[in-house]
Amino acid sequence: KIRVQGKTREQARSLIADALAVLFPGGAEGAMTFDSDAPVAVSARLASGRPEGDYAGFERAQSIGSDAILPATPAFSVGAPQTDTRQTDLILFNGGEQHAAGSVTVTAYDAAGNPTGQATFGLAPGQVLRVPAVVTAVGGAGGPVGRIVITSDIFIYAVTEQIDLATGDIEIAPLLPLP
Repeated sequence: KIRVQGKTREQARSLIADALAVLFPGGAEGAMTFDSDAPVAVSARLASGRPEGDYAGFERAQSIGSDAILPATPAFSVGAPQTDTRQTDLILFNGGEQHAAGSVTVTAYDAAGNPTGQATFGLAPGQVLRVPAVVTAVGGAGGPVGRIVITSDIFIYAVTEQIDLATGDIEIAPLLPLP
């Protein structure tokens, strides 16, 4: 847990600059939550350095509560390509609002809207789960166009991470409530 109190903006920035290396040594994955009694801006810088070129961008943090996917409320990805050059991973986080374990069901659909695969994953309170190549991981057919829909019995946070397999470039997108 990192606590920044009574610091200037420059001091606070320098205090948490290496938070990932401190909290997740050795490149492990997890989730970071921030709690503040004053407004804060939180984002993550994503970067990929390869011989083909460098890529970097910023992603905003999800707001605990307002960005949650509610129980029994389906949410979907806008595109979930799975090809030789692009991969879509699904990242799930049980923020623990209900302090309960639960499950998330992921269904893959092809470009015509036909279901091609489905799997259910358990999540403990506070757990982060990455599902690499999510479309094929749930038994889907893959391809350049498709989508996933998730449903859950708990409050969760979910994003897709589309990865360019040649360059390592990453695009992160939150799942959207199904209309």
